[in-house]
Amino acid sequence: MRRVWWLVVLLALVALLSACTTTVDTKLGTDESGSVATSLGMTAAELQSLSSLSGSGQDFCHSIQTSNGLPAQVTVHQEQRGDETWCVATQPFKDLNELRSIYGEFGNVQINQLAVTDGHFTYDINVDMTDLTTEGIDPSLLNSVNLEFTWSLSLPGAIGDNNADSVNGKQLTWSLTPGEIAHLHAESVRSSLPAILPPVTGGSGSFPNWLVLVVIGLLCLGALIIVVAAVVFVLVRRRSNRG
Repeated sequence: MRRVWWLVVLLALVALLSACTTTVDTKLGTDESGSVATSLGMTAAELQSLSSLSGSGQDFCHSIQTSNGLPAQVTVHQEQRGDETWCVATQPFKDLNELRSIYGEFGNVQINQLAVTDGHFTYDINVDMTDLTTEGIDPSLLNSVNLEFTWSLSLPGAIGDNNADSVNGKQLTWSLTPGEIAHLHAESVRSSLPAILPPVTGGSGSFPNWLVLVVIGLLCLGALIIVVAAVVFVLVRRRSNRG
């Protein structure tokens, strides 16, 4: 696997921890811009140990940026999630080409399809978790570590066909298993129509745009029929009164 900044940094930390939760979160906006955030969660004891070893004190997460030579556009911050402290490295992208470049730097992501066609967005990639070794990291150190990897994706529009392990609103999440290749697929439909019909609950699909148009058409037709019936009724009454 090619040396990649996020994996090198995180696995170097994993070697010092008894457990590790790592997440990759991609957020995509309606203009095809967004961000990719890579996060590492640590308990208070693990954070204290790493801070002591690195001499960074409570600014351990912030020290990652300067000590590992991350790109200037990558920002690292530290946040608290319950009892865990998380280091979050975020890199923005302005379009799908830049997102492809970021995934390319990961070294273990194969892009099958990443495109928007007529408002229909298709996201289809493979994430190779079969080789977690990197320069300077002894693979045997990972055998005793409880690794947990999750990959999440937030899409604009109505969520359609997908194979995510869970869907929460517009966010899809997959659990990645070390030693396996994960296939991630998701689709969404962007629409200028108001969201008058919510997605189907309990499933991965949503009401398509043509169904929204049909419903609107039927409502308009019903209203027109009522108006015509009212006009006819008034005309008939007037003729009856004249008679």
